Amino acid sequence: MWVIGAIAGVVLFLILLLLIPIDLVFSVEKDAHFRSKVRSVWLFGLVGKGIGGGKNRQRHEEGEKEKFKKRRGEMGEYLVAALNTEGFPHRLFGFVREVFRLLKVRKLKADFRAGLGGPVETGMLFALLGPAVALVRSFSSVADIRIEPDFEKETLEGYCEGDIRVVPIRLVKPLASFLLSRPTMRAAKAVRKCRQERKRLMAADQLWPEKRS
Repeated sequence: MWVIGAIAGVVLFLILLLLIPIDLVFSVEKDAHFRSKVRSVWLFGLVGKGIGGGKNRQRHEEGEKEKFKKRRGEMGEYLVAALNTEGFPHRLFGFVREVFRLLKVRKLKADFRAGLGGPVETGMLFALLGPAVALVRSFSSVADIRIEPDFEKETLEGYCEGDIRVVPIRLVKPLASFLLSRPTMRAAKAVRKCRQERKRLMAADQLWPEKRS
């Protein structure tokens, strides 16, 4: 019996922790370098934690640059695979809408230039970002967001800074609903398939390098 009581006590304690608001103050800047700074404040200012604040070291070596470019290309392919999944863009948009209804946005400013390396992929990205930005603006009068597309090259440059309050327990239901929804499951399956296909092509390139285009 005491075991059940102990478990119930732990669960109740965790629920109480999730009921306490968290304030997030953050800034992100991306140009030749990537800089980020996040400060979280909990228990109404009694507990605070800062992360970042420095500048990531520059990738001088050619090998590191190629590795970063390759990883960025992979993420672009995975994003396209997910956005091509039937029902997923609509489900993702609904999730973003639910989350922003639950946030108290005191400051949000962003100015970015983004591209996925081609007009089709970039167009798909902005078909999702456009309504999302409009939604954020509709929920917060302090939101100042501008995102400009680059249809010619793969790029991400700009900055974002904000001050947001969130009650963690309010996010549990929409997050669980989003992750367990059929469109999200199908999107995850599409990303896994894309990843497996990419690995297969890389293995083929290693076996027959002379056939690479």
